[in-house]
Amino acid sequence: MAGALLAELVLFGNVKVAHGAVLVVDEYPPTDSLAHRVLDLLVSQSQHRDVATWLEFLGTSAVADVGQRLQRHGLAREVTYRRLLATRKVWLPTDSEEALAPGLRLAYRLSRPPPADGAVVLSFPDSMLACLVDLLGLAGHVFWNPDWRPAARAHLDRTRGALPTDLAELYDAVDRAVHGRVGVSH
Repeated sequence: MAGALLAELVLFGNVKVAHGAVLVVDEYPPTDSLAHRVLDLLVSQSQHRDVATWLEFLGTSAVADVGQRLQRHGLAREVTYRRLLATRKVWLPTDSEEALAPGLRLAYRLSRPPPADGAVVLSFPDSMLACLVDLLGLAGHVFWNPDWRPAARAHLDRTRGALPTDLAELYDAVDRAVHGRVGVSH
């Protein structure tokens, strides 16, 4: 989730990711309050540039932050489950159809055979989303029909290779963070 928050700022044009560092290139705040807050943190803590450090720091609250963003927009609600010795909070969608839309969009676009010309069929935001979904092992949930998976895999591999440099470097940093690798790049 922290990688997605940084990816938003890359896509908004506020930051670049290069050589393992997050660099603010435009301090003009995005309209989204969470993206604005993350950008403010990056600006106020400019001595900290290491992308892995930012992923770790933002990761401590990213799920709650994004859940609250979704709640503000009426897209999710927080539900508390109480068990004998534990309490667990989760975010549930308020509209199942709207919650499924991004996954369905990816499934629709990526379940067809790749174009012969090698073109990538997704926008950069959807490309990054698809790559993060795959990285986190969630592709099976999006491509739930086994018949879709060969085409989806071909698209995902092509999509990953076509990410802009800063998104590709951010993806690699998320990959290292998720899989516990240090200093390994793809």
